[in-house]
Amino acid sequence: GNIAVAPGQTFVADVTVTTPGSIEGHIVREQQGTAIAAVRVLASWAEPYGRLVLETQTDATGHYRLDGLPPGPYRVYVAGGADFVSEINANLPCGGS
Repeated sequence: GNIAVAPGQTFVADVTVTTPGSIEGHIVREQQGTAIAAVRVLASWAEPYGRLVLETQTDATGHYRLDGLPPGPYRVYVAGGADFVSEINANLPCGGS
């Protein structure tokens, strides 16, 4: 919220800054273990509301990386598309990196 500071007064604001973290991995076909390119990967806060934080796609090797995430637990949703089953991985940790 807003804080009113009168002339001549000093207000000290304590601020904690954390280093953004990342979540990364590879999306592969379960049986063959081969990479799946161009799959949507979305991260959301695991708590309290599941708000979307970041979205990306896998590259040609099936690799994805979500950068700039504040530390905390996340749900990572893999939108597999028509040919694959979509999946949610809950409570993946994201620490400062």
